[in-house]
Amino acid sequence: MTESPAPQEQPLPPQQPAAFVWRLLKKLLRRVENMLFGIVIVLVALYFVLQLPSVQNWLVRKTTNYLSTELGTRVELKRVDIEFFDNVVLEGLYIEDLNGDTLLIAQKFSAGLSGNFFSILWNRLEFNEVSLTHARVHLRKMADQRRGNLNELLYRIGDLFGAVPSKTKKKSTPFSIKIQNLNLLDVSFFEERYSFREGEIRSKIFSYEVAEGNVKINLIDLVNNIVDVRSVSLIGFQFSFEKDRRDPPPGFVPYLRPVALKTDTLKISPPLHLLIGQLVLQSSGFRFDNFRSSPGKQTPLEVMDYDHLNVQDIDAQAENVEMYIGEKPAVDANGRPTTEDVFDIFGTMKHIAAREQCGFALTHAEARRLLLTDSVTALYGAKIQSAGGSSLGDTLMFRYEETPEDDPWLDLLADFNNKVTMDMRLAPGSKICLGDVRHFEESVFKNEFFTTNKDLIADIAGKVSGKVNGKLRADDFDIRVGNTTRLRGEFGGRGLGDNDEPMVLNFDFEELLTDMNTIARVVPGFRPPKQFFKLEKVSFKGSYQLFDGFDHVLYGKFTTSLGPGQLDMQLNLKDGPEKAIYRGELKMRGFDMATWTGDRNFGPSSFQVKVADNSTGLTLPTVNARVSGKIDTFYYNQYPYSNIKLNGKFEKYVFDGKVESNDPNMVFEFDGNINFKDSIPVFDFSANVHRLELRNLKLTKQDWVLSGDIKKLELRGRNVDEIVGSADLRNFRIWEDREIYYNVDYLRFNSYFRPDGTRFLGFDSDVATGQMTGKFSIARAPKNLMQLLGKYHPEFVEKLGLPANDSLPLSDYYDLNFQIRNSRNLAELFAP
Repeated sequence: MTESPAPQEQPLPPQQPAAFVWRLLKKLLRRVENMLFGIVIVLVALYFVLQLPSVQNWLVRKTTNYLSTELGTRVELKRVDIEFFDNVVLEGLYIEDLNGDTLLIAQKFSAGLSGNFFSILWNRLEFNEVSLTHARVHLRKMADQRRGNLNELLYRIGDLFGAVPSKTKKKSTPFSIKIQNLNLLDVSFFEERYSFREGEIRSKIFSYEVAEGNVKINLIDLVNNIVDVRSVSLIGFQFSFEKDRRDPPPGFVPYLRPVALKTDTLKISPPLHLLIGQLVLQSSGFRFDNFRSSPGKQTPLEVMDYDHLNVQDIDAQAENVEMYIGEKPAVDANGRPTTEDVFDIFGTMKHIAAREQCGFALTHAEARRLLLTDSVTALYGAKIQSAGGSSLGDTLMFRYEETPEDDPWLDLLADFNNKVTMDMRLAPGSKICLGDVRHFEESVFKNEFFTTNKDLIADIAGKVSGKVNGKLRADDFDIRVGNTTRLRGEFGGRGLGDNDEPMVLNFDFEELLTDMNTIARVVPGFRPPKQFFKLEKVSFKGSYQLFDGFDHVLYGKFTTSLGPGQLDMQLNLKDGPEKAIYRGELKMRGFDMATWTGDRNFGPSSFQVKVADNSTGLTLPTVNARVSGKIDTFYYNQYPYSNIKLNGKFEKYVFDGKVESNDPNMVFEFDGNINFKDSIPVFDFSANVHRLELRNLKLTKQDWVLSGDIKKLELRGRNVDEIVGSADLRNFRIWEDREIYYNVDYLRFNSYFRPDGTRFLGFDSDVATGQMTGKFSIARAPKNLMQLLGKYHPEFVEKLGLPANDSLPLSDYYDLNFQIRNSRNLAELFAP
């Protein structure tokens, strides 16, 4: 068998470099994969471990203990529950500031993320719900501190973790936060601010308390200081603001802010811009106490004290609210750049109801546009209704420019009269209750007019502009009270408040319409005689001016139900009614004397009365006035009396005057006085009667002309039946039918009451003498005498053409004695 040769070995081909690298890379990738897998396993394990409450709370205790130790204060968190990328729950959070005072305490805080947690990498974060329960925040900045307690704590934490502020200013990256629902339950925010000004420590203390609330936040832009809120609903919200001052303690060194040489060197952050789409407040309140001004309420219980306000039962709805909160450049008293607080509010007020501690209550208020800044408070398209019945609209604006006050819209309320400029436009249909006005000013509350008419509601319209203690105007004002009273015209005033500037009031009445019943009802102490009520409706067109609160000037034309007139008067009450200085003139035309007196024999009368300049005194003991007057026409029994003049002087209880008549049918001079010193007036006068043509005067049908002298007439009494006194007539002459004269040389009367209460009435003359004694009425005596004559001498009564006998029984009892001495044919006067 033939052996085959052994096969020859072939050499190995050389290795390729690419394959080697590939194998090496696969091994490396496998190792990296194993390492990444291990890291993921560790992270997953760590995630689940950190999800364990025990681990989370162990880490929290370590962290809070570390912070408490390093910061030298107390930081506690009782429980934490974190669901990564989802929810965070903190319970029992307690933080003290570096002074050991409570800074933050919260029973529970929870936040739930909406969407992907990693959206934070794109500078946005969204929460579907954030809740804060039973929380208290207390911020404080003392006058000797550079930073407040919160900023000081944050600064210390930053220093602890090595956070060093960058010297180079970097542009901040926008970061936005959205919270779909922020729920608040029993949350309070308390802030104390102390500053050193004018050698004293001044404090401002703010308190915000929310019993229950829900806030929906569209955007929180921390870089641009913008917070956009869709809606805010708060129940039991209480806001209080307190201001005080005190002397600094010994050794006190205030913190002084560096003085800026230029405005642009001030480091001012943009103010916070807060936008609220819809705001709802229920069962809320506001309190303000300015202890810098007074330690407590200084006004009566029913009067508002603007330094101590307490407004409760607030229910409000607002829309499109914008608020700016922060600082802005300003200039201090020395002309150096500084800053001042900004707190501006704009929006639409849909409804607000509230009650102040004085008792004033709003039932509804609304405004199309609301402005509240450090220079103006304004309500446009407003409607304000009170529980008392007031209803005002439509524009109310209050300006307080260039004031050094740090809280103008509150501080200036207490000095409203001097510091606030009003611009109010009251639309027709506005109403004001005088009882509501009493709540706003103590002097008005005590005023008798407002007290008496506290339930009176007046319709009011017009434009009001100016300051109470400056130049105040009311244009086109129209005031109505019920259906009987209306005031329409223009008004101008100056110095109307309680300052030292002289007060000036100027009313220009286009129309003043009222009636006597309304005047008597609304004017305190006005109790005119019953006749004045016959004037009924009274209208006035003219001007009324009041200077310094005591100098009254009234001029114009008026009309009453009894006739028109014109008045021009001035009354100065500076030194009281006893020393009053006055003058005046009254003109009446066609005055209805028949209605005024109740006697239809009277007709329309025209007259004028003038009180001389510089007359003084409005009381009987002090009066000193010259009076003059003229009767142009005076109708009686359809006869027009004319050309009757009066001149006299009223001085210390006594009116001393003269009456002169130059009527064609009545010519006489009257001279005498009336003494009002006692309760019963005393009349003492004389007269010279030149001619009384009785038929022309329509007093008799016979053609009789009388003349004579009244030498003396002394009477005392309030009415005819009380009159006592005496009279002395001389040279009494009767001219009949222009042919026959009848003379009486003298005629004396005497009347008095005897000790037993009976009356004596007697007369004596050269013609006859007689007397009546007994209990009788002088007013009824003529009628009773005719009744007696008709009963016992009916033929005599019939012959004289006297009225028939009255069958009514007589109520008077008297004796009548009559004796004729010399008739001098006087009986022929009565012959038929």
